[in-house]
Amino acid sequence: LSDQLPKRSGFKRNPVQIAYAEALIDGLAQTGKIHFVEGDTGIGKSIAYQLALADWVAKGKLMGGEQAARRAIVSTHSRALQRQLLQPDNLAIMRDYLHHNGLPPLTFSLRMGRENYLNPERLALLLGAPNLEAALKNPRLPQAQRQLAQWAIESDGCLLELDTALLPEGCQLSDIALRPNDPLPENVEAQQQAAQQSDVLIINHALLAVDLVTQGNITQAAAPYALLLDEAEHYPEIAEALLSHRVS
Repeated sequence: LSDQLPKRSGFKRNPVQIAYAEALIDGLAQTGKIHFVEGDTGIGKSIAYQLALADWVAKGKLMGGEQAARRAIVSTHSRALQRQLLQPDNLAIMRDYLHHNGLPPLTFSLRMGRENYLNPERLALLLGAPNLEAALKNPRLPQAQRQLAQWAIESDGCLLELDTALLPEGCQLSDIALRPNDPLPENVEAQQQAAQQSDVLIINHALLAVDLVTQGNITQAAAPYALLLDEAEHYPEIAEALLSHRVS
């Protein structure tokens, strides 16, 4: 943050951001403890903690032994922040930092709840076809609906990336999303399994609550690992809503 990044176009040295990163590094050095680090909006917290976590995980790989298994889990409140962390510019900074310091490359992954993904069978039914391939080849379907089928076949099915203008009139994303008891499509299952093995995994607070209750079923995290909660003020409310039943 103080050395290499100011050389990048548009990047300015920010003493508050550096102090924030230093606090995180101090916390990572003290295993088994909980730390609270607060920073104002706009100081560049996400880049600071991504670099601190990447540094910690990569140095563990160099150390070998038990430390080679180091992983980092980042839990956020908003989908927007999740996706921001994996923007190409952010990942390029991580990659350049690791390369500059002679550290091994790392993998970064995102895992979201199933309601954020498409149920292909539900979409095919909505389009009046036995499957998406048939819908794509059906000349009687409007162009937008065939485009929708093509997107579903070629993408990983993340509904956040879908152009909602392609949806049939009156259809909402919830109508074609995976529901709690729906089987996972193969591509989503493969994506989730890969995410569980990534060096830095990004999830949301709801998945974190499930992960803690199920003793790591979501993240497969085992010591040594670091857990960072961004937008942590939202976590108690989300965990309470997810893990309780309300009776009038």
